Amino acid sequence: MDWAYISGFFDGEGGIAIEATKNSGVLILTVGITRKSKEVLEIIAGFLRTHGMSSRFSVSGEGISSLRIGGIKDIISFLSHLTPTVKARQAEASLDYLRGSITGNEMLSVFKKEYLRGRRRFAPLVRRKWNFGLTHEEANRLVKQERAAASAKARNCLTPSDLRAMFLELPLSFGIQDVAQALSVPRQRVSCIVKLMRCKGFAVGELRYHSHTRTLVCKRTT
Repeated sequence: MDWAYISGFFDGEGGIAIEATKNSGVLILTVGITRKSKEVLEIIAGFLRTHGMSSRFSVSGEGISSLRIGGIKDIISFLSHLTPTVKARQAEASLDYLRGSITGNEMLSVFKKEYLRGRRRFAPLVRRKWNFGLTHEEANRLVKQERAAASAKARNCLTPSDLRAMFLELPLSFGIQDVAQALSVPRQRVSCIVKLMRCKGFAVGELRYHSHTRTLVCKRTT
Protein backbone atom coordinates (compact mmCIF):
# COMPACT_ATOMS: atom_id res chain seq x y z
CA MET A 1 0.00 0.00 0.00
CA ASP A 2 1.37 3.40 -0.98
CA TRP A 3 0.14 6.87 -1.99
CA ALA A 4 0.32 6.08 -5.70
CA TYR A 5 -2.11 3.18 -5.20
CA ILE A 6 -4.45 5.28 -3.05
CA SER A 7 -4.35 8.09 -5.64
CA GLY A 8 -5.52 5.72 -8.36
CA PHE A 9 -8.13 4.27 -6.03
CA PHE A 10 -9.39 7.76 -5.20
CA ASP A 11 -9.64 8.63 -8.90
CA GLY A 12 -11.87 5.63 -9.51
CA GLU A 13 -13.81 5.13 -6.28
CA GLY A 14 -13.42 8.34 -4.30
CA GLY A 15 -14.80 11.85 -4.23
CA ILE A 16 -15.17 15.09 -2.28
CA ALA A 17 -18.60 15.90 -0.88
CA ILE A 18 -19.62 19.51 -0.21
CA GLU A 19 -22.25 20.56 2.31
CA ALA A 20 -23.27 23.84 3.92
CA THR A 21 -25.25 24.49 7.06
CA LYS A 22 -28.16 26.94 7.02
CA ASN A 23 -27.24 30.62 7.29
CA SER A 24 -23.53 29.82 7.26
CA GLY A 25 -20.93 30.94 4.75
CA VAL A 26 -18.70 27.97 5.55
CA LEU A 27 -18.49 25.04 3.14
CA ILE A 28 -18.02 21.65 4.80
CA LEU A 29 -15.87 19.17 2.88
CA THR A 30 -15.72 15.42 3.34
CA VAL A 31 -13.39 13.12 1.44
CA GLY A 32 -14.80 9.66 0.84
CA ILE A 33 -14.01 6.37 -0.86
CA THR A 34 -16.81 3.85 -1.47
CA ARG A 35 -16.51 0.23 -2.51
CA LYS A 36 -18.51 -2.97 -2.18
CA SER A 37 -15.56 -4.90 -0.79
CA LYS A 38 -14.42 -3.61 2.61
CA GLU A 39 -11.02 -5.32 2.79
CA VAL A 40 -9.16 -2.72 0.71
CA LEU A 41 -10.77 0.17 2.58
CA GLU A 42 -9.73 -1.34 5.91
CA ILE A 43 -6.16 -1.55 4.67
CA ILE A 44 -6.30 2.08 3.50
CA ALA A 45 -7.71 3.14 6.89
CA GLY A 46 -4.82 1.40 8.62
CA PHE A 47 -2.35 3.05 6.25
CA LEU A 48 -3.83 6.48 7.05
CA ARG A 49 -3.54 5.83 10.79
CA THR A 50 0.18 5.18 10.40
CA HIS A 51 0.40 8.64 8.82
CA GLY A 52 -1.52 10.31 11.67
CA MET A 53 -4.86 10.71 9.85
CA SER A 54 -8.25 9.82 11.27
CA SER A 55 -11.02 8.27 9.17
CA ARG A 56 -14.43 6.71 9.71
CA PHE A 57 -15.26 3.30 8.28
CA SER A 58 -18.88 2.21 7.83
CA VAL A 59 -20.97 -0.38 6.00
CA SER A 60 -24.47 0.43 4.70
CA GLY A 61 -27.48 -1.86 4.87
CA GLU A 62 -26.87 -2.77 1.23
CA GLY A 63 -23.36 -3.92 2.07
CA ILE A 64 -21.58 -0.90 0.57
CA SER A 65 -18.44 0.04 2.51
CA SER A 66 -17.36 3.64 2.91
CA LEU A 67 -14.28 5.38 4.26
CA ARG A 68 -14.74 9.03 5.24
CA ILE A 69 -12.25 11.74 6.20
CA GLY A 70 -13.88 14.81 7.75
CA GLY A 71 -11.31 16.64 9.86
CA ILE A 72 -9.85 19.71 8.15
CA LYS A 73 -6.25 18.87 9.04
CA ASP A 74 -6.75 15.26 7.95
CA ILE A 75 -8.32 16.32 4.63
CA ILE A 76 -5.47 18.72 3.91
CA SER A 77 -2.90 16.05 4.75
CA PHE A 78 -4.68 13.37 2.70
CA LEU A 79 -5.18 15.49 -0.42
CA SER A 80 -1.63 16.85 -0.18
CA HIS A 81 -0.24 13.32 -0.43
CA LEU A 82 -2.36 12.35 -3.43
CA THR A 83 -1.33 12.53 -7.09
CA PRO A 84 -4.69 11.93 -8.79
CA THR A 85 -5.31 12.35 -12.50
CA VAL A 86 -9.07 12.48 -13.04
CA LYS A 87 -9.84 14.38 -9.83
CA ALA A 88 -6.68 16.44 -9.62
CA ARG A 89 -8.46 19.77 -10.11
CA GLN A 90 -11.04 19.00 -7.43
CA ALA A 91 -8.33 18.07 -4.94
CA GLU A 92 -6.37 21.21 -5.79
CA ALA A 93 -9.40 23.49 -5.44
CA SER A 94 -10.30 21.91 -2.10
CA LEU A 95 -6.79 22.52 -0.77
CA ASP A 96 -6.82 26.10 -2.04
CA TYR A 97 -10.12 26.75 -0.27
CA LEU A 98 -9.11 25.17 3.04
CA ARG A 99 -5.78 27.01 2.97
CA GLY A 100 -7.42 30.35 2.27
CA SER A 101 -6.24 30.91 -1.31
CA ILE A 102 -9.70 31.01 -2.91
CA THR A 103 -13.27 31.72 -1.82
CA GLY A 104 -16.04 29.18 -1.50
CA ASN A 105 -17.69 30.44 -4.69
CA GLU A 106 -14.47 29.97 -6.62
CA MET A 107 -14.14 26.41 -5.39
CA LEU A 108 -17.76 25.64 -6.26
CA SER A 109 -17.19 27.01 -9.75
CA VAL A 110 -14.32 24.55 -10.24
CA PHE A 111 -16.45 21.66 -9.01
CA LYS A 112 -19.30 22.60 -11.34
CA LYS A 113 -16.96 22.63 -14.34
CA GLU A 114 -15.61 19.23 -13.31
CA TYR A 115 -19.17 17.92 -13.11
CA LEU A 116 -19.97 19.19 -16.61
CA ARG A 117 -16.80 17.52 -17.90
CA GLY A 118 -17.90 14.18 -16.45
CA ARG A 119 -15.23 14.05 -13.76
CA ARG A 120 -17.74 14.29 -10.94
CA ARG A 121 -20.98 12.44 -10.26
CA PHE A 122 -22.95 15.30 -8.69
CA ALA A 123 -23.10 19.06 -9.20
CA PRO A 124 -22.32 21.00 -5.99
CA LEU A 125 -25.21 22.49 -3.98
CA VAL A 126 -27.70 22.50 -6.86
CA ARG A 127 -30.61 23.62 -4.67
CA ARG A 128 -28.82 26.49 -3.00
CA LYS A 129 -27.60 29.88 -4.11
CA TRP A 130 -23.87 30.28 -4.09
CA ASN A 131 -23.34 32.77 -1.32
CA PHE A 132 -19.85 31.77 -0.23
CA GLY A 133 -17.72 34.75 -1.12
CA LEU A 134 -15.27 34.23 1.74
CA THR A 135 -12.32 31.95 2.23
CA HIS A 136 -12.67 29.09 4.70
CA GLU A 137 -10.76 30.98 7.40
CA GLU A 138 -12.72 34.22 6.87
CA ALA A 139 -16.06 32.41 6.94
CA ASN A 140 -15.14 30.50 10.10
CA ARG A 141 -14.02 33.69 11.81
CA LEU A 142 -17.33 35.36 10.94
CA VAL A 143 -19.32 32.39 12.23
CA LYS A 144 -17.42 32.49 15.55
CA GLN A 145 -18.08 36.21 15.91
CA GLU A 146 -21.78 35.76 15.21
CA ARG A 147 -22.03 32.87 17.67
CA ALA A 148 -20.25 34.87 20.36
CA ALA A 149 -22.59 37.83 19.82
CA ALA A 150 -25.67 35.58 19.90
CA SER A 151 -24.42 33.83 23.03
CA ALA A 152 -23.75 37.13 24.76
CA LYS A 153 -27.20 38.39 23.84
CA ALA A 154 -28.84 35.20 25.08
CA ARG A 155 -27.02 35.56 28.41
CA ASN A 156 -27.85 39.25 28.59
CA CYS A 157 -24.12 39.98 28.46
CA LEU A 158 -22.28 42.96 27.08
CA THR A 159 -19.51 42.64 24.52
CA PRO A 160 -16.19 44.44 24.99
CA SER A 161 -17.21 47.03 22.41
CA ASP A 162 -20.44 47.68 24.35
CA LEU A 163 -18.48 48.15 27.54
CA ARG A 164 -15.97 50.46 25.90
CA ALA A 165 -18.69 52.76 24.60
CA MET A 166 -20.76 52.82 27.77
CA PHE A 167 -17.75 53.17 30.06
CA LEU A 168 -17.17 56.67 28.72
CA GLU A 169 -20.53 57.67 30.16
CA LEU A 170 -19.56 56.73 33.72
CA PRO A 171 -18.20 59.26 36.26
CA LEU A 172 -14.51 59.36 37.10
CA SER A 173 -15.13 57.23 40.22
CA PHE A 174 -17.95 54.78 39.76
CA GLY A 175 -19.52 52.02 41.76
CA ILE A 176 -22.01 49.22 41.36
CA GLN A 177 -25.04 51.50 41.31
CA ASP A 178 -23.47 53.68 38.59
CA VAL A 179 -22.71 50.67 36.42
CA ALA A 180 -26.15 49.15 37.01
CA GLN A 181 -27.83 52.33 35.83
CA ALA A 182 -25.50 53.05 32.92
CA LEU A 183 -25.46 49.54 31.51
CA SER A 184 -29.01 48.50 32.48
CA VAL A 185 -27.97 45.18 34.00
CA PRO A 186 -29.02 43.49 37.25
CA ARG A 187 -27.06 44.61 40.32
CA GLN A 188 -26.00 41.06 41.13
CA ARG A 189 -24.04 40.92 37.88
CA VAL A 190 -22.43 44.34 38.07
CA SER A 191 -19.43 43.38 40.18
CA CYS A 192 -18.40 40.81 37.57
CA ILE A 193 -18.78 43.40 34.84
CA VAL A 194 -16.70 45.93 36.75
CA LYS A 195 -13.92 43.37 37.10
CA LEU A 196 -14.18 42.56 33.41
CA MET A 197 -13.94 46.24 32.53
CA ARG A 198 -10.79 46.55 34.59
CA CYS A 199 -9.21 43.40 33.11
CA LYS A 200 -9.99 44.58 29.59
CA GLY A 201 -8.27 47.88 30.27
CA PHE A 202 -11.43 49.98 30.33
CA ALA A 203 -11.06 50.81 34.02
CA VAL A 204 -7.44 51.44 34.82
CA GLY A 205 -6.21 52.40 38.26
CA GLU A 206 -7.67 51.90 41.70
CA LEU A 207 -10.17 49.15 42.50
CA ARG A 208 -11.55 49.04 46.04
CA TYR A 209 -14.37 47.35 47.89
CA HIS A 210 -16.10 49.35 50.63
CA SER A 211 -17.22 46.76 53.16
CA HIS A 212 -19.53 49.10 55.08
CA THR A 213 -21.51 49.97 51.94
CA ARG A 214 -20.78 46.69 50.15
CA THR A 215 -19.85 48.65 47.08
CA LEU A 216 -17.12 47.92 44.57
CA VAL A 217 -15.59 51.18 43.40
CA CYS A 218 -13.28 51.77 40.44
CA LYS A 219 -11.36 54.94 39.89
CA ARG A 220 -10.24 55.47 36.33
CA THR A 221 -7.31 57.61 35.41
CA THR A 222 -7.71 60.64 33.19
